[in-house]
Amino acid sequence: MSEGKKNIITLAVAVVFSLLVIEGMLRLFETQTYVALWQVNKDNMVVLKPNLDKNIFDNEDLKYHHVKINSLGFLGEDVNQEKPIDTLRIAVMGDSYVAATGVDFDKTFPYLLTKKVQDLLATATSSAYKKVEVLNFGMGGTGTVDEMKYYEKYAQKYNPDVVVLSFYLQNDTVDNSLNYEHRDAMLSSKEQWSTFPQYGSTQVKSFVSIKDKVYRKSAIVRFVDRVVRSSPKLSGLAVKLGLHRPPVKGESGLDIPFDDYYYIEPLDSQRAEYLKFSSDLLNNFKKQLDTDGVKFAIMFIPEGKTINDDLINAFKNTYPKLKDFNFNPKGMENKLISAVDPSVKVLNLRETMTKQVSENKEMYKNGTGHFAEGGHEVASDALANFIFDSFFK
Repeated sequence: MSEGKKNIITLAVAVVFSLLVIEGMLRLFETQTYVALWQVNKDNMVVLKPNLDKNIFDNEDLKYHHVKINSLGFLGEDVNQEKPIDTLRIAVMGDSYVAATGVDFDKTFPYLLTKKVQDLLATATSSAYKKVEVLNFGMGGTGTVDEMKYYEKYAQKYNPDVVVLSFYLQNDTVDNSLNYEHRDAMLSSKEQWSTFPQYGSTQVKSFVSIKDKVYRKSAIVRFVDRVVRSSPKLSGLAVKLGLHRPPVKGESGLDIPFDDYYYIEPLDSQRAEYLKFSSDLLNNFKKQLDTDGVKFAIMFIPEGKTINDDLINAFKNTYPKLKDFNFNPKGMENKLISAVDPSVKVLNLRETMTKQVSENKEMYKNGTGHFAEGGHEVASDALANFIFDSFFK
């Protein structure tokens, strides 16, 4: 063997050995025992890891929480697809506020909802239901477009009597905008929702699947991903390559997080169209559920940092140029709600959460993050009463 080939082999062995050492060290020093919570299933849909039952470390509150995932890949326990005649079945759709892996699974509002609705139905004089089942079909990082697909692909097969859609103005509108190119088809009664790419045209499902597998298996890849996300230039390159989802461009020089632009009134023409697209999607979802004979309710979840004037002002002080804009989260929520079909039952948690926060109760992790246990408890109370009053009282 020539000296040159020996050098190449030696170099290759050294590189592989070095990568293995780095991989081992990164796994050792990761802030958590890494658990792959998400994967792409045989339907090319992103789901949680089926049949996982484990305490998982949450980076938001730096605690371990009991996560239990059913065989389909959604939070909670398995339920027989066939629904007993005396059972009220409620399907909850939404993003990471619903697929809440940052609290114990039996402290999430969909889980708590079961007993609360059942207790309320017991007070009804003419209820035909003896049992309540609440099925959690939430999935982090999704908007209404994806939630419609999860309904069509999974929830619909369980014949729910009620569908509750959780909507989060700030990022659900952004998630929906990534599918705007499919607007006409998405709003057509002739098309199946599940035929459209889950992340818009910038991320085809086959590529998402490959990226997901590599990310789950390599601590080096996870480390590089964090570095890329921390650098605007590298993140921009990742968007161009289709590795990250593209942000919506902001106003020149304002530089607030791109999804916070939906709190600014008036919206520019493009965002106004995206906001209308979200309300159109909600109305289209209602039409599909009417066809299926399913009752529909929407629960609007306010973002923690917009829950009262003190928190809003704290955010505005972080971005001084916001003083020249009308930063109006409540007004923009109402704008979206007013465009929803009046026959849709709408629960907005803003007043409820504002009251609880004013009493110094922890509704959001770290004050502005996802729901803490208290937030889930309050949301389940409000939603149970809302469902009962709207459909069964």
